[in-house]
Amino acid sequence: MTQRVLTTSAGIQVRWISRPVEWKELESSWSELLGNSSADAIFLCWDWLDTWLEVYGDGGTWVILTATGRDGVLIGVAPMMLDRGTGLGGKWLRRLQMIGQKADTASEFLDWILRRGFEQPATNALCQFIFSDLSDQWDILQFNSMRADSPMIPLLAAESNCRQCFPNVTTTTTAPYVTLAPTWDAFLNQQRGKFRQRWNKFHRDHSVTIRLAGRDMSVAAGMAKIRELNESRWGQRRQSFLSERYVRFHDRVAERLHKSGHLLLIFIEVDGEIVAGRYDFAYGGKGWSFQGGWLPKWEKLSIGKMMLTQVIRWCIERGLKEYDFLGGSASYKSEWSDGERAMVSIQAANPASIRGRLYLYLKDHKDRLRRNIDCGEIQTVTVQVIRSLEALQREKEVWTRLWRTHPRPEIFQHFGWSLAVAKAYQREDRLYVLLLRDADGVPVGICPWALSDGRISWLTSPRADYNDVVCAATDGPRVVEACLRHLQETRGRVWREVLLEDVPDDSVWSTHIRNLKNPPLKIAAENPEPCLSVQMDAAGAVLGGITAKKGYGRNEKALAAFGSVSLDEQITLDQRMAALPGFFDLHITRWAAAGKTSMFGEASSREFYRLLMQDSELARLIDFTSLTVSGEPAAYHIGFWGAGRFFVYKWCFDPARQKAGPGTVLMVRLMAHAVKRGFWEFDFLRGGEGYKNRFANTSHLSHDWRAFASPIRRCWHEAKARLRQRYPALTRGLGALSRGDVHSIRQILKPMPPGAVSEQDP
Repeated sequence: MTQRVLTTSAGIQVRWISRPVEWKELESSWSELLGNSSADAIFLCWDWLDTWLEVYGDGGTWVILTATGRDGVLIGVAPMMLDRGTGLGGKWLRRLQMIGQKADTASEFLDWILRRGFEQPATNALCQFIFSDLSDQWDILQFNSMRADSPMIPLLAAESNCRQCFPNVTTTTTAPYVTLAPTWDAFLNQQRGKFRQRWNKFHRDHSVTIRLAGRDMSVAAGMAKIRELNESRWGQRRQSFLSERYVRFHDRVAERLHKSGHLLLIFIEVDGEIVAGRYDFAYGGKGWSFQGGWLPKWEKLSIGKMMLTQVIRWCIERGLKEYDFLGGSASYKSEWSDGERAMVSIQAANPASIRGRLYLYLKDHKDRLRRNIDCGEIQTVTVQVIRSLEALQREKEVWTRLWRTHPRPEIFQHFGWSLAVAKAYQREDRLYVLLLRDADGVPVGICPWALSDGRISWLTSPRADYNDVVCAATDGPRVVEACLRHLQETRGRVWREVLLEDVPDDSVWSTHIRNLKNPPLKIAAENPEPCLSVQMDAAGAVLGGITAKKGYGRNEKALAAFGSVSLDEQITLDQRMAALPGFFDLHITRWAAAGKTSMFGEASSREFYRLLMQDSELARLIDFTSLTVSGEPAAYHIGFWGAGRFFVYKWCFDPARQKAGPGTVLMVRLMAHAVKRGFWEFDFLRGGEGYKNRFANTSHLSHDWRAFASPIRRCWHEAKARLRQRYPALTRGLGALSRGDVHSIRQILKPMPPGAVSEQDP
């Protein structure tokens, strides 16, 4: 029998709620948790979900999981339910899905509600319950209509991968939005002159009045009117307000949202007749577009656009910052919007369910046949090569959307990182970025390469420790194959050598390139390098064991002898830009004391870090800290976080205090800092420095991938590799041989004809 309560080793209690009485107990703490999470959306507020369960809740078993910390504070809720699919094959599958997902209410922005700062432990605890105590209840996990930038997605993917359950994250649509100007006049001035003329003429020629439900009419009368206008607008094509449940749900939820101040049921009355209306919401500092309609006889006056403009005006006058059009690609949305968010779905099979794994296996093959087979050959992906920085910047939104669907969205594959590398190191003329599109022209992948002197490499090498293509896991096979096919078509003509360094074994590139049965190009993995990390545990035993060591205690005391020690975080842009010169100077001083040259002696490296700090999107992934002694910096660290990991990237310490071990104190305090923020893996990235071995308890491999256009170059490279293995002392210089040296060696080794005498013979 499945347990209804689970207490994890970290002291987090997970409770399964499946009855209305238990559900009602959450009302008092629901809004506070939602407001302190990144999932705050109208479709997850209490009024919406409670009404949904009243109307549609009989469609399956409720699986509402709550996660409570040691102090009794609610840190996470996963509002889900179990339901069976439709059709002959789907009815025998038990699906675990979001509440609000399977109905005709068009709920969007669905998510787990995780308290900020507790996303990692809450997700770990909820996943432990789902994959262990609940494993006998479901076959397929299917979450739809989620924002691609939800912090839950990479955390869920990481937890699932550990349990041999590899979820597919697929981009389904985009949700356009418009950022609202601070005043109505400012917004109107942003519009085209032709629109302003039409707007002014409309109000000059007609008597226009705005009517609000709840003020000028009852909410019930307003809902009846919006149904009438919607039917007039769409006629037989309408898809809303068709079922009795749909009408009942929205009549109830509109009344409740009106009482809480979140309903925006607004109409335009022209010359005494209500001709258009919008059924929208105002929640969380922004407007939410939902449904509308108008009388067709007014269509020549663009009454739909006039109605939407009035809604935006209402939002601006009440201080709202954004108007969200929700998912879909209607033309009017693109006319108004200035940005968009990717919406994704997640699908995974229960590793303990044969039915679930079989279903996904058959579905994957069916989808491949449907989209990939064209006259017996796979021709689904086209490649566009981007060679200029201007063209690359035009694809920023595409790149960002694809990055968010990546199984491990890390900073090294972010658009801002690649742009900073290209600008700081003057690589604009070396760009060789592949933009891959499917048969419908939809972007499915980005391959960030550079081309220099006949060699293709990652654009971000060597500044990025982990390199990969940018795409969703489900698109990985066709993206990787298309990249190899492009290399095969351009070998010898564009490139002589391909060297893709520092590619993790669990990356999209490595995973799918090994699974290709007949790769278009022969490319080999070489130079395996272990990347060390510290895997923390929820109970804190690993960190406790590190801090309990006598050596660390001596370092803390020795450093404290100079004054009070603290770890300070540079959060704002001004703080970071002010601290960067000190970081550069200390790094140069530290390496000069060791008889080496710091990378920050070069202006390009300093500029690269400045660009990273100035990028507002990258800033959220950067962790800039300093270890201070009596207010003076003794050590600095610039690292990153993402996909559930904390990355140690660049750090330095004051060599004058080296005997006190400021580097050791910095590392241990950073580990505690990472755990406090909810990251359970402390990744040292590539490199075999000795200090990493003192802390690390696990590792994972990365490889270089290399290909040659000429078989002779490949054979020469393989011969050098074999010689290095057999005679390492004699072959250290082979890697530095020039093409002239290679030619001379070939001439010397060339067999002489019989009877010939060498010039060196006496």
